Amino acid sequence: MPQDIFKVNLGEVVAWKLDETLVHFEGSNDDLLATNCTLNYGRNIVPTFPINKRTRVLMTSIPSGTLTIGCIVGPVGDLNAFLQKFGDVCQVNSNTMSIRPGGIAPCEGTAGANAKLKFTLSGCLINSLNLNVENRDGMGVVTSTIAMAFIGLQANNT
Repeated sequence: MPQDIFKVNLGEVVAWKLDETLVHFEGSNDDLLATNCTLNYGRNIVPTFPINKRTRVLMTSIPSGTLTIGCIVGPVGDLNAFLQKFGDVCQVNSNTMSIRPGGIAPCEGTAGANAKLKFTLSGCLINSLNLNVENRDGMGVVTSTIAMAFIGLQANNT
């Protein structure tokens, strides 16, 4: 491969393609037509400096997360089933959702592994729902944004 003008060896180009589902929500309704998904998980970390020791203590809070799903509400998407399952606080211990980012595969003849990552969210509970009705190219389109809280997150390769 020729050398770059900035004198950087770029190495072999790895090409990827998207030809399947990008995000699959297991344990929920497959008919939910998701347009976007944002997952946040965190905890507070507070450094403390005791006055009787020469050390630093890091105190952490209990982690928690939020999941936001944008979706199209229509004849295929069964939003009601999703709301019934993840809106019931009495079922929070069994409200688990797995997210598998996927659909990415290396093109033939290029290097790269097709690792499958799976995020498992536990204690999922809807805390807000937003509906939007708009005219897109002469069609009425109803979209929604669902915000959820969750209490645990695991990441695994499958």
